[in-house]
Amino acid sequence: MSWVILMCQKIGLNTVINNAFSESVVRYGTEEYGHKQPFYFFLPELIKGFLPYSIFFPAAFVYLFSKKIERNAGDRWWLSIWFITIFIIMSISRCKSARYILPLYPALALMIGGMWSNISITEGKNVCLNKWIKYTLAIALIIILILSVGFPVYAFTHYPKLFPVGVGIGIIFTVGIAGRLFIKRFQGYNVSLSIIIAFFTIVALVYMKELSACNYRHSPGLNLANTVSQHVKRNELYYYEVPDECLSPINFYMNRLIPEIKNKNNLSRVFSADDTVYCIVGKKAYNEENDFHNVPYTVLQNIRYKDIDLILIVNHLKTDQTEW
Repeated sequence: MSWVILMCQKIGLNTVINNAFSESVVRYGTEEYGHKQPFYFFLPELIKGFLPYSIFFPAAFVYLFSKKIERNAGDRWWLSIWFITIFIIMSISRCKSARYILPLYPALALMIGGMWSNISITEGKNVCLNKWIKYTLAIALIIILILSVGFPVYAFTHYPKLFPVGVGIGIIFTVGIAGRLFIKRFQGYNVSLSIIIAFFTIVALVYMKELSACNYRHSPGLNLANTVSQHVKRNELYYYEVPDECLSPINFYMNRLIPEIKNKNNLSRVFSADDTVYCIVGKKAYNEENDFHNVPYTVLQNIRYKDIDLILIVNHLKTDQTEW
Protein backbone atom coordinates (compact mmCIF):
# COMPACT_ATOMS: atom_id res chain seq x y z
CA MET A 1 0.00 0.00 0.00
CA SER A 2 2.96 2.35 0.44
CA TRP A 3 3.18 3.46 -3.19
CA VAL A 4 -0.64 3.61 -3.46
CA ILE A 5 -0.79 6.05 -0.53
CA LEU A 6 1.92 8.20 -2.09
CA MET A 7 0.10 8.13 -5.42
CA CYS A 8 -3.16 9.22 -3.73
CA GLN A 9 -1.30 12.15 -2.20
CA LYS A 10 0.16 13.06 -5.59
CA ILE A 11 -2.84 12.79 -7.90
CA GLY A 12 -5.83 12.43 -5.56
CA LEU A 13 -7.97 9.54 -4.33
CA ASN A 14 -10.69 9.98 -6.99
CA THR A 15 -8.14 9.73 -9.78
CA VAL A 16 -6.74 6.53 -8.28
CA ILE A 17 -10.23 5.02 -7.92
CA ASN A 18 -11.21 5.96 -11.47
CA ASN A 19 -7.95 4.55 -12.80
CA ALA A 20 -8.43 1.29 -10.86
CA PHE A 21 -11.96 0.94 -12.26
CA SER A 22 -10.76 1.70 -15.77
CA GLU A 23 -7.84 -0.72 -15.57
CA SER A 24 -9.94 -3.59 -14.19
CA VAL A 25 -13.65 -3.48 -15.05
CA VAL A 26 -13.38 -1.47 -18.28
CA ARG A 27 -10.30 -3.34 -19.47
CA TYR A 28 -11.88 -6.73 -18.70
CA GLY A 29 -15.31 -6.10 -20.18
CA THR A 30 -14.62 -3.89 -23.21
CA GLU A 31 -12.17 -3.52 -26.08
CA GLU A 32 -11.43 0.12 -25.28
CA TYR A 33 -7.77 -0.62 -24.56
CA GLY A 34 -7.27 -2.82 -27.59
CA HIS A 35 -5.42 -6.13 -27.10
CA LYS A 36 -8.33 -8.00 -28.69
CA GLN A 37 -7.30 -11.64 -28.94
CA PRO A 38 -9.08 -14.98 -29.52
CA PHE A 39 -10.28 -17.13 -26.62
CA TYR A 40 -7.32 -19.55 -26.94
CA PHE A 41 -4.73 -16.72 -26.87
CA PHE A 42 -3.31 -17.60 -23.45
CA LEU A 43 -2.49 -21.23 -24.25
CA PRO A 44 0.40 -20.59 -26.68
CA GLU A 45 1.49 -17.62 -24.55
CA LEU A 46 1.66 -19.90 -21.51
CA ILE A 47 3.70 -22.49 -23.36
CA LYS A 48 6.10 -19.83 -24.61
CA GLY A 49 6.34 -17.95 -21.32
CA PHE A 50 6.92 -21.04 -19.15
CA LEU A 51 9.76 -22.48 -21.25
CA PRO A 52 11.66 -24.69 -20.71
CA TYR A 53 9.33 -26.25 -18.14
CA SER A 54 6.31 -26.14 -20.44
CA ILE A 55 7.75 -29.13 -22.29
CA PHE A 56 6.57 -31.15 -19.27
CA PHE A 57 2.92 -30.10 -19.57
CA PRO A 58 1.84 -33.47 -21.08
CA ALA A 59 3.73 -35.38 -18.39
CA ALA A 60 2.26 -33.11 -15.69
CA PHE A 61 -1.23 -33.83 -17.04
CA VAL A 62 -0.50 -37.56 -16.72
CA TYR A 63 0.81 -36.99 -13.18
CA LEU A 64 -2.32 -35.08 -12.12
CA PHE A 65 -5.04 -37.23 -13.67
CA SER A 66 -3.79 -40.69 -14.59
CA LYS A 67 -5.21 -43.49 -12.46
CA LYS A 68 -1.93 -45.39 -12.82
CA ILE A 69 0.03 -42.80 -10.85
CA GLU A 70 0.57 -42.84 -7.09
CA ARG A 71 0.40 -39.31 -5.63
CA ASN A 72 -0.94 -37.22 -2.79
CA ALA A 73 -4.69 -37.02 -3.35
CA GLY A 74 -5.24 -33.40 -2.27
CA ASP A 75 -2.52 -31.68 -4.30
CA ARG A 76 -3.92 -32.21 -7.76
CA TRP A 77 -7.37 -30.78 -6.97
CA TRP A 78 -6.01 -27.67 -5.30
CA LEU A 79 -3.56 -26.98 -8.13
CA SER A 80 -6.10 -27.85 -10.83
CA ILE A 81 -8.76 -25.52 -9.40
CA TRP A 82 -6.17 -22.75 -9.02
CA PHE A 83 -5.06 -23.12 -12.64
CA ILE A 84 -8.38 -23.78 -14.38
CA THR A 85 -10.29 -21.00 -12.57
CA ILE A 86 -7.83 -18.23 -13.41
CA PHE A 87 -7.22 -19.53 -16.93
CA ILE A 88 -10.94 -19.54 -17.82
CA ILE A 89 -11.64 -16.17 -16.19
CA MET A 90 -8.78 -14.48 -18.05
CA SER A 91 -9.67 -16.21 -21.34
CA ILE A 92 -13.16 -14.67 -21.18
CA SER A 93 -11.67 -11.17 -20.85
CA ARG A 94 -12.21 -8.90 -23.87
CA CYS A 95 -8.71 -7.50 -23.42
CA LYS A 96 -5.85 -10.02 -23.30
CA SER A 97 -2.13 -9.69 -22.71
CA ALA A 98 0.46 -12.32 -21.78
CA ARG A 99 1.24 -10.65 -18.45
CA TYR A 100 -2.36 -11.11 -17.25
CA ILE A 101 -1.75 -14.80 -16.57
CA LEU A 102 1.31 -14.40 -14.33
CA PRO A 103 -0.73 -15.77 -11.33
CA LEU A 104 -0.80 -19.14 -13.14
CA TYR A 105 2.96 -19.58 -12.99
CA PRO A 106 3.21 -20.54 -9.28
CA ALA A 107 0.52 -23.19 -9.78
CA LEU A 108 2.38 -24.62 -12.77
CA ALA A 109 5.68 -24.53 -10.87
CA LEU A 110 4.12 -26.53 -8.03
CA MET A 111 2.67 -29.03 -10.52
CA ILE A 112 6.04 -29.63 -12.20
CA GLY A 113 7.87 -29.67 -8.86
CA GLY A 114 5.38 -32.16 -7.43
CA MET A 115 5.80 -34.38 -10.46
CA TRP A 116 9.60 -34.46 -10.14
CA SER A 117 9.34 -35.09 -6.42
CA ASN A 118 6.95 -37.93 -7.13
CA ILE A 119 9.47 -39.59 -9.45
CA SER A 120 12.15 -39.65 -6.76
CA ILE A 121 9.82 -40.73 -3.92
CA THR A 122 8.04 -43.59 -5.69
CA GLU A 123 11.36 -45.13 -6.83
CA GLY A 124 10.20 -46.43 -10.19
CA LYS A 125 6.67 -47.47 -9.19
CA ASN A 126 5.07 -45.00 -11.60
CA VAL A 127 6.20 -46.67 -14.81
CA CYS A 128 3.76 -44.73 -16.96
CA LEU A 129 4.97 -41.36 -15.66
CA ASN A 130 8.62 -42.36 -16.00
CA LYS A 131 8.07 -43.16 -19.68
CA TRP A 132 6.48 -39.76 -20.30
CA ILE A 133 9.42 -38.04 -18.59
CA LYS A 134 11.97 -40.14 -20.47
CA TYR A 135 10.50 -39.44 -23.90
CA THR A 136 10.00 -35.74 -23.12
CA LEU A 137 13.64 -35.34 -22.08
CA ALA A 138 14.86 -37.25 -25.14
CA ILE A 139 12.87 -35.06 -27.54
CA ALA A 140 14.02 -31.89 -25.75
CA LEU A 141 17.69 -32.91 -25.95
CA ILE A 142 17.37 -33.68 -29.66
CA ILE A 143 15.85 -30.23 -30.25
CA ILE A 144 18.62 -28.58 -28.21
CA LEU A 145 21.26 -30.47 -30.20
CA ILE A 146 19.75 -29.20 -33.46
CA LEU A 147 19.56 -25.65 -32.10
CA SER A 148 23.13 -25.83 -30.82
CA VAL A 149 24.35 -26.66 -34.30
CA GLY A 150 22.07 -24.14 -36.01
CA PHE A 151 22.63 -21.23 -33.62
CA PRO A 152 26.14 -20.35 -34.88
CA VAL A 153 24.88 -20.41 -38.48
CA TYR A 154 21.95 -18.14 -37.62
CA ALA A 155 24.21 -15.78 -35.67
CA PHE A 156 26.71 -15.60 -38.55
CA THR A 157 24.03 -14.70 -41.11
CA HIS A 158 21.96 -12.31 -38.96
CA TYR A 159 24.11 -11.04 -36.04
CA PRO A 160 27.83 -11.41 -36.85
CA LYS A 161 28.80 -9.89 -33.47
CA LEU A 162 27.20 -12.87 -31.75
CA PHE A 163 28.89 -15.49 -33.92
CA PRO A 164 31.70 -16.33 -31.42
CA VAL A 165 29.07 -16.67 -28.68
CA GLY A 166 27.01 -18.92 -30.96
CA VAL A 167 30.02 -21.16 -31.64
CA GLY A 168 30.71 -21.41 -27.91
CA ILE A 169 27.11 -22.35 -27.14
CA GLY A 170 27.12 -24.93 -29.93
CA ILE A 171 30.32 -26.59 -28.68
CA ILE A 172 29.32 -26.61 -25.00
CA PHE A 173 25.92 -28.22 -25.50
CA THR A 174 26.98 -30.61 -28.24
CA VAL A 175 29.69 -31.94 -25.91
CA GLY A 176 27.26 -31.92 -22.96
CA ILE A 177 24.60 -33.94 -24.77
CA ALA A 178 27.23 -36.37 -26.10
CA GLY A 179 28.47 -36.88 -22.53
CA ARG A 180 24.88 -37.47 -21.40
CA LEU A 181 24.51 -40.23 -24.00
CA PHE A 182 27.84 -42.05 -23.64
CA ILE A 183 28.91 -41.59 -20.02
CA LYS A 184 26.84 -43.84 -17.79
CA ARG A 185 26.92 -41.76 -14.63
CA PHE A 186 25.55 -38.77 -16.56
CA GLN A 187 22.47 -40.57 -17.84
CA GLY A 188 20.04 -39.63 -15.08
CA TYR A 189 16.95 -37.46 -15.43
CA ASN A 190 18.46 -34.66 -13.37
CA VAL A 191 21.43 -34.33 -15.74
CA SER A 192 19.10 -34.03 -18.73
CA LEU A 193 16.97 -31.44 -16.94
CA SER A 194 20.10 -29.46 -15.99
CA ILE A 195 21.23 -29.37 -19.62
CA ILE A 196 17.81 -28.12 -20.72
CA ILE A 197 17.67 -25.40 -18.05
CA ALA A 198 21.25 -24.29 -18.77
CA PHE A 199 20.58 -24.03 -22.51
CA PHE A 200 17.45 -21.91 -22.14
CA THR A 201 19.09 -19.73 -19.49
CA ILE A 202 22.17 -18.96 -21.60
CA VAL A 203 20.16 -18.36 -24.77
CA ALA A 204 17.77 -16.08 -22.85
CA LEU A 205 20.69 -14.04 -21.46
CA VAL A 206 22.23 -13.69 -24.93
CA TYR A 207 18.87 -12.65 -26.35
CA MET A 208 18.34 -10.03 -23.62
CA LYS A 209 21.83 -8.65 -24.25
CA GLU A 210 21.12 -8.44 -27.97
CA LEU A 211 17.70 -6.95 -27.26
CA SER A 212 18.92 -4.25 -24.91
CA ALA A 213 22.24 -3.29 -26.48
CA CYS A 214 22.48 -4.44 -30.07
CA ASN A 215 19.11 -4.38 -31.76
CA TYR A 216 16.41 -1.75 -31.35
CA ARG A 217 14.00 -3.34 -33.80
CA HIS A 218 12.82 -5.65 -31.00
CA SER A 219 12.37 -2.66 -28.68
CA PRO A 220 10.52 0.05 -30.63
CA GLY A 221 9.71 1.96 -27.44
CA LEU A 222 13.40 2.35 -26.57
CA ASN A 223 14.16 3.39 -30.15
CA LEU A 224 11.38 5.97 -30.04
CA ALA A 225 12.62 7.44 -26.75
CA ASN A 226 16.21 7.60 -28.01
CA THR A 227 15.13 9.34 -31.20
CA VAL A 228 13.28 12.01 -29.22
CA SER A 229 16.01 12.34 -26.58
CA GLN A 230 18.74 13.18 -29.07
CA HIS A 231 16.87 16.37 -29.97
CA VAL A 232 15.18 17.35 -26.75
CA LYS A 233 17.99 16.89 -24.23
CA ARG A 234 16.74 18.65 -21.07
CA ASN A 235 14.39 21.11 -22.77
CA GLU A 236 10.63 21.28 -22.27
CA LEU A 237 8.73 18.52 -24.08
CA TYR A 238 4.97 18.27 -24.68
CA TYR A 239 2.63 16.08 -26.69
CA TYR A 240 -0.40 16.91 -28.79
CA GLU A 241 -2.89 14.36 -30.15
CA VAL A 242 -0.56 11.41 -29.58
CA PRO A 243 -1.98 7.87 -28.98
CA ASP A 244 -1.55 6.60 -25.42
CA GLU A 245 0.51 3.60 -26.47
CA CYS A 246 3.27 5.95 -27.67
CA LEU A 247 3.42 7.92 -24.43
CA SER A 248 4.14 5.05 -22.04
CA PRO A 249 7.51 4.05 -23.55
CA ILE A 250 8.59 7.68 -23.92
CA ASN A 251 7.75 8.49 -20.30
CA PHE A 252 9.36 5.28 -19.11
CA TYR A 253 12.64 5.36 -21.04
CA MET A 254 13.11 9.14 -20.76
CA ASN A 255 12.21 9.07 -17.06
CA ARG A 256 9.87 12.02 -17.33
CA LEU A 257 6.15 12.72 -17.42
CA ILE A 258 5.32 14.56 -20.64
CA PRO A 259 2.50 17.12 -20.24
CA GLU A 260 -0.30 17.33 -22.78
CA ILE A 261 -1.27 20.35 -24.87
CA LYS A 262 -5.04 20.00 -24.73
CA ASN A 263 -6.36 22.69 -27.08
CA LYS A 264 -5.46 25.30 -29.67
CA ASN A 265 -5.19 28.16 -27.17
CA ASN A 266 -2.84 26.16 -24.99
CA LEU A 267 -0.80 25.28 -28.08
CA SER A 268 -0.35 28.96 -28.99
CA ARG A 269 0.64 29.87 -25.45
CA VAL A 270 3.24 27.10 -25.18
CA PHE A 271 4.84 27.79 -28.55
CA SER A 272 4.99 31.54 -27.92
CA ALA A 273 7.33 31.01 -24.97
CA ASP A 274 10.81 32.51 -25.06
CA ASP A 275 12.43 29.21 -24.17
CA THR A 276 12.91 26.38 -26.63
CA VAL A 277 9.92 24.02 -26.49
CA TYR A 278 9.52 20.69 -28.25
CA CYS A 279 6.30 18.82 -29.01
CA ILE A 280 5.46 15.36 -30.27
CA VAL A 281 2.44 15.46 -32.56
CA GLY A 282 0.42 12.64 -34.10
CA LYS A 283 0.88 12.96 -37.85
CA LYS A 284 -2.79 12.28 -38.51
CA ALA A 285 -3.83 15.21 -36.31
CA TYR A 286 -1.04 17.35 -37.80
CA ASN A 287 -2.33 16.77 -41.35
CA GLU A 288 -6.05 17.07 -40.61
CA GLU A 289 -6.21 20.03 -38.21
CA ASN A 290 -5.42 23.72 -38.75
CA ASP A 291 -4.11 24.31 -35.24
CA PHE A 292 -0.52 24.83 -36.41
CA HIS A 293 -1.12 27.48 -39.06
CA ASN A 294 -0.66 30.39 -36.65
CA VAL A 295 2.00 28.77 -34.49
CA PRO A 296 5.74 29.34 -35.04
CA TYR A 297 7.45 25.98 -35.34
CA THR A 298 9.97 23.90 -37.23
CA VAL A 299 9.62 20.22 -38.08
CA LEU A 300 12.65 18.38 -36.77
CA GLN A 301 11.92 14.77 -37.64
CA ASN A 302 9.24 12.35 -38.78
CA ILE A 303 9.18 9.35 -36.45
CA ARG A 304 7.48 5.99 -36.91
CA TYR A 305 6.57 3.93 -33.85
CA LYS A 306 5.22 0.51 -34.83
CA ASP A 307 2.43 1.50 -37.26
CA ILE A 308 1.96 5.04 -35.88
CA ASP A 309 3.48 8.14 -37.52
CA LEU A 310 4.62 10.99 -35.28
CA ILE A 311 6.23 14.37 -35.87
CA LEU A 312 8.68 16.10 -33.57
CA ILE A 313 8.48 19.91 -33.81
CA VAL A 314 10.16 22.79 -32.00
CA ASN A 315 8.96 26.37 -31.51
CA HIS A 316 12.32 27.95 -32.42
CA LEU A 317 15.97 27.03 -32.60
CA LYS A 318 18.93 29.05 -31.39
CA THR A 319 22.31 28.72 -33.04
CA ASP A 320 25.17 31.06 -32.05
CA GLN A 321 22.69 33.39 -30.34
CA THR A 322 20.71 33.74 -33.56
CA GLU A 323 17.02 32.81 -33.40
CA TRP A 324 15.59 31.00 -36.40
